Amino acid sequence: MVSDYLYRVRSLAELYALIDRDRTSAAAAAQAGFRQDIECAISTITEINAVAMAKVSADTQVASAKMLIDAEVAAAHLSADAQMAIIEYRKFVQAQSPSVPLQTVAAMVRQIGEAHLEHLSQQAAQSIKAIEAEAQAAVAKLKDVGAAAINEISGLAGAISSSIEAATASAAEDLKASRLHEHTMEEVAAEADKAILKIEEAAASATAKLRLAVEASVTKIREATEENTRLIDAATRAASQRISDAKAKALRTVRDVVKFHME
Repeated sequence: MVSDYLYRVRSLAELYALIDRDRTSAAAAAQAGFRQDIECAISTITEINAVAMAKVSADTQVASAKMLIDAEVAAAHLSADAQMAIIEYRKFVQAQSPSVPLQTVAAMVRQIGEAHLEHLSQQAAQSIKAIEAEAQAAVAKLKDVGAAAINEISGLAGAISSSIEAATASAAEDLKASRLHEHTMEEVAAEADKAILKIEEAAASATAKLRLAVEASVTKIREATEENTRLIDAATRAASQRISDAKAKALRTVRDVVKFHME
């Protein structure tokens, strides 16, 4: 009987020691698991961030270059149209019979001149409007890219946080359930509480680290979007100014010719 009792004591002691070791191991495993999950999440967030910012930068460069090229094309068209107007004036004047009164010729030249000036002004206005529309579309695209990246990061962070929360709750329940094996209830409960506390602290630390990574990434994406929006705005202003300058030069050219043939 004594030997049986001693064997039972030794067996229970070993069992409870194993349970205690398992609690400690469980807490350590949970901590390691949380750290690994967070590191993987942060690595993925960094990659999403880098891809989004690279796309925003590339789209900005393409949009800005296109607007400036379009502005040069529009300026060339304005100049060409002004030259065509000059040729038309000269042909018109040369074709007039000497019998036609000068006042009549001057009135006709003025009418043709006004039509050309109106055409040049409308052409410039349409070119500027088209460039502004391109700029708005480019900015909208940048915002869509940024918003999609932020949503992807937020979704990933939410999934990881939910997974950690669920794992924490499950571990706490398992550790609490182990208290049913009560040969030293106070000791077992205390060990379980310590393990639960470690897991909860690890979960809180991991979630906080993830939250900071998300906030930093979202801030970078928003700043990149705003900066590239400003770059597009600057390109838009430069393109519009180029067209306005070309229009002013074309109008001066046409007005000078009209004035010359009216004198």
